[in-house]
Amino acid sequence: MGAHILDSIFLKDLYGTGAMRAVFDDLGLLQRWLDVEVALARAEADIGLIPVQAAEAIAACARAERLDTARIKALIDETVHPIVPMIRVLAETCGGEAGAYVHWGATTQDIMDTANVLQMKDAINILEGNLRSLSETLRSLADRHRDTLMAGRTHGQHALPITFGFKAAVWLEEVQRHIGRLEQCRPRVLVGQFGGAVGTLASVEEHGLEIQRRMMAQLELGVTRIPWHTARDGVAELICHLRDDRRHSRQDRPGDQRASKDGARGGRRTLSRGEDRLKYHAAQAQPDALRSRHWSGETGGDFGPGLAGSHDPRART
Repeated sequence: MGAHILDSIFLKDLYGTGAMRAVFDDLGLLQRWLDVEVALARAEADIGLIPVQAAEAIAACARAERLDTARIKALIDETVHPIVPMIRVLAETCGGEAGAYVHWGATTQDIMDTANVLQMKDAINILEGNLRSLSETLRSLADRHRDTLMAGRTHGQHALPITFGFKAAVWLEEVQRHIGRLEQCRPRVLVGQFGGAVGTLASVEEHGLEIQRRMMAQLELGVTRIPWHTARDGVAELICHLRDDRRHSRQDRPGDQRASKDGARGGRRTLSRGEDRLKYHAAQAQPDALRSRHWSGETGGDFGPGLAGSHDPRART
């Protein structure tokens, strides 16, 4: 049973998707810890620092479904440390000589930070795919509704007329910029971590930089020029890009663009004077002489006597 809105059986799909939850759930995180350990072992085996057979045994055992997660949890409760219990259970699962080479030369934060970057990489891929799909939808809407009249907004209120196609095109440009930002931040954000204790690579001496290069190549991550154990600006940059405030586009008449589905969604009565406002602002865009005839009721048209005496439909009761 979920205790948080993100894993609530009732609400979770309003705030996320199964694909994104799989990236950040416990087994997804555990697997990425293991993926980093495998990349480390193989990189060290490549340069002869540990036996090749040990690296392959570690890779064969490093599957989240093969490890005893209950034991990992019990050891975390005992040690109040997330990585040491995983290392111990992985080493026990590998057995023999291979287990002794798990986590060779690394420090906890190397594994945790690089696993988090792997999660961010997968999340960005999902987001970019969704944004590109959304772009195509918005492009279609902008073209189809290029002449569909609607009220524009200013200060959250109805203003001069625009078309829905225009509004969709504004959204399209925004989404395209979001895609560009995600692409631009990849080289700064998707950078792995391997520095050993305090980041100096002292535990692997002259092999450190080569291990780091080979390790990140396997994980398809960038190579840091210096460890970022205490520098979190890359993570902060991604978080800032993901924060998007949509309040202005939904302020005046929530739900205008989303119809109820078979009566399932609770209805909201539209503003009764919406059409009058639109007609008023359309009239304001016309030449003065014609506008004065509309408001005086002389034309008997769309802006007939019902609006005479007030240039602002909001003044009507």
